[in-house]
Amino acid sequence: MLIIMLWSVGWSGHFSAAQSKCAALTGGQVSGHVYTNKDLGLSYTFPESLKAESQDKLPKNKNSRLLLVLWKEPRDLGKPSIIILADDLSQYPDPTVTGYLRTIVNMAKRYSPPATVLEVGRQYDLSGIKFYRVDYEFPSPTPAYNVAITSQIQNCEISFDFTGRTKQEVETFVQSIDTVRFARPKR
Repeated sequence: MLIIMLWSVGWSGHFSAAQSKCAALTGGQVSGHVYTNKDLGLSYTFPESLKAESQDKLPKNKNSRLLLVLWKEPRDLGKPSIIILADDLSQYPDPTVTGYLRTIVNMAKRYSPPATVLEVGRQYDLSGIKFYRVDYEFPSPTPAYNVAITSQIQNCEISFDFTGRTKQEVETFVQSIDTVRFARPKR
C-alpha cells in the first residue's frame, strides 16, 4: 500500500511528454509463475498462490512504473500481496537508497492511522546488488504487515513491496526474494 502511495507522489494528474526513464521501462512478461524484465535483466519466481494483474490494467505515472502486481485469490485483503515498482529518484530531495528508505518510513508514520515502523535497514544481496528492507504494520481498518525491499538499478529505485495479514504470511512472500536474479547488475 505504501509503495502505491510512493508511486503516486509524482502523480500530476496528466501524462506528459517528459516521462522519466523509470516510467518508460517495459512492464516485463509473466510466464507461469516467473516474471522477467529484459530492461532490468530481472528474473523473479513468485509464489504459486498469487496471480499477476494484467499489465494493461496497471495505472500509468510519468515518474514511476508498476512493473508487477500480484494478488492472492480470492482478494481477501483489498491490497496486492506483492508489488514491484520502478521509481524515478529525481523526484525526491535525497536520491539515495537510504533517502528512499526514510521516505517510506516518513510516509508510513503520516498514514492515517499511522503505521508502526518495526525495522529499518536489514540488507539483502541480490545478484551483487545491496537491497535494504523496512518493515511496518498498519493497525486498521484492516491490520496488515508490510515489508519493502529496495535498491537503485539503472538510476531507478526498484522496490519489492510485500503485504500480508500476519507477520508469518508476509514472511512467506518475502522468502520469494531469494529467487530474484539480475543478469546485468548495475547501480
